[in-house]
Order: sequence, then C-alpha cells, then structure tokens
Amino acid sequence: MMPDEYMEYREYSKKHDGMTIVDSQGNELYNPLYDVDESSLSKVDRLGLAYCRFNNYHWDEIVCPKPEGFDDLPNHDRYGLERISHPFIMSVLSKLFPKKYAKKVTKYDLVMPIMRGIESEIGEPNTSRCHWVYGMKKTEEEWREWYYTERFKGLDC
Repeated sequence: MMPDEYMEYREYSKKHDGMTIVDSQGNELYNPLYDVDESSLSKVDRLGLAYCRFNNYHWDEIVCPKPEGFDDLPNHDRYGLERISHPFIMSVLSKLFPKKYAKKVTKYDLVMPIMRGIESEIGEPNTSRCHWVYGMKKTEEEWREWYYTERFKGLDC
C-alpha cells in the first residue's frame, strides 16, 4: 500500500471512531489497533491493546505464538445458540446431526479465556479506556467524560 493511501485510510478511520477499513472482498486495508507504537506503552496499556485485538479476533503475540490455523477458524459457532445444555440430549443430537450440533472450535473459544485473564489483571476500566484510546482513536479525556457520566445515563442506580 502506498503511504499516501495509508494516511487517507487513517484519517477516514479517525473521523469514524477508529473503524477498521476493508475493501469489497473483505481484505483489511487499515486497522487502528496496529497503528500503535507498542514500545512506548506501559504494561497496563500494552495488555489493554492486546485485549482490544483479541476482542476483534486478531491474535496478539504478547500472550503466546498464534495457534496454527487460527486465521481459518470461524469467529463464532453459528449453531451455538441452538445447543441444548443437557449433555445426553446434545450427545444424541450431535451423533444424529453432526454438521449442525457437533461443537466446533472457534476463535471465540480461544480468545475468551485470554481476554478474561487480561481483564482480571488490569481491570474493566482499563480495558474500556484502552478500547477508546486504541480502538476508537479517542482521547483519555473523552473516555473519562463518557465513563463517569454518559455510561450511567438511563441506569437505575
């Protein structure tokens, strides 16, 4: 990609809350989560950035090397909501209809335990702040304003 095109995508993304830009075939042209100088980040901010990447189903090498075949996995199991929690019934259904009811490994299965671990390490406020700063390209001041005021609007506290 040409540097001028990159800057154009970057500016467009900033105007639209740091959105990822893809072409008509779904190829990623720009992702704000990879437009960060990682060497200047504190441990909390670096883990927050990793949390944001995992939340978008992108692997972050800070945890461990990417599992083989990760990019080929689906994000979610599209039949996951149709599963019945009873183990015996699910075992029968998965034998009768293996394509529909057999549990498939997904990116969600791999990233959720890591995301829970990061959130327990740095806390929910820091994961939220990092999403605003790195994912949405907003300032910490904008996040604070939202976090301490807007976030609670409409809640019965």
